[in-house]
Amino acid sequence: MSDADAEALGDLFEYKMKEPITIRRGQSALVPILSSEITAEKVSLWNADSDSRRAVRAFWLTNTTGMTLDGGSFSVVEGQAFAGEGLMDPIKAGEKRLLSYAVDLGLTLDASNEDQPIRMTTVKVINGTLVLQSEERRRRTYVARNQDAERKVLIIEHRKEDQWTVVSDTKPVESTADWHRFRVSIEPNATATLVVDEMQPTETTFRVADMIDQQVEFLVAQKALSPQLAASLRDVQARKADVTRLNAESAKRRSEIDQIERDQTRLRENMKSLKGSAEERQLLQRYVRQLNDQENRIETLRSEAQALAGQVEKAKAELVRAIESIR
Repeated sequence: MSDADAEALGDLFEYKMKEPITIRRGQSALVPILSSEITAEKVSLWNADSDSRRAVRAFWLTNTTGMTLDGGSFSVVEGQAFAGEGLMDPIKAGEKRLLSYAVDLGLTLDASNEDQPIRMTTVKVINGTLVLQSEERRRRTYVARNQDAERKVLIIEHRKEDQWTVVSDTKPVESTADWHRFRVSIEPNATATLVVDEMQPTETTFRVADMIDQQVEFLVAQKALSPQLAASLRDVQARKADVTRLNAESAKRRSEIDQIERDQTRLRENMKSLKGSAEERQLLQRYVRQLNDQENRIETLRSEAQALAGQVEKAKAELVRAIESIR
């Protein structure tokens, strides 16, 4: 039953008395504004971010009065005895709210975390890029102990995070912007367990041309690749190894040519310094033979380097085709 009408004023509201009230000078009066039954469920409440292992007593209240309830303090009386008190913000008509008012000394909780193995779901190659889609999973276990002789309904507030989805069999009865709320019934002097499994999809990309043997073999060991894709990636790795080997052979030839040319410069300097010496004729003949041998070696090395350069270009082209052929 209402003794006043409520009128919304934007985010504000006001109560208008249905009947005029007269208060004489120097007097005061308590004026009833609202007297009405309201829907509420008595529960215990525990927040996963709480520093305490104990739950609190609370009401899960739905404002069925049709009017906005103003914020302020409230008191709870059970069986003619004071049971507790709390504070509440304004509650709009039809809004549901959890209001705590006392510590529940008979209910304690523990929570533990357990990381789950990452599950790889799909692997595909698009334009030379390997896309690995997987699911990161985690588990949080709540254990509640009811030490009272009465059955209790416990609401556990579990932190809600972006990108994480609850995938356990037990689903929250309500989710807000910040919390998933789970309902757990606990018999007298009993223990109840709530397991919350969550999943977050992830995507990892690799350039096939940059992958190393260990990455390929890891994916094979995880059974993430089809036999055909595994064979194609191993073929790419083998072709990359061929390119690396041919480049190394080519670099080896170029390095030897550079060393010979440095030796030739040294020999020519020595030949200039022999002018007019007694050993000039004998040493000049020796140096000339060395220069001739070196020139022959340089010619051979340049020919081999040129051939290797062609093999490198061919191997690179085959590598590109092998990567592009992967689907």
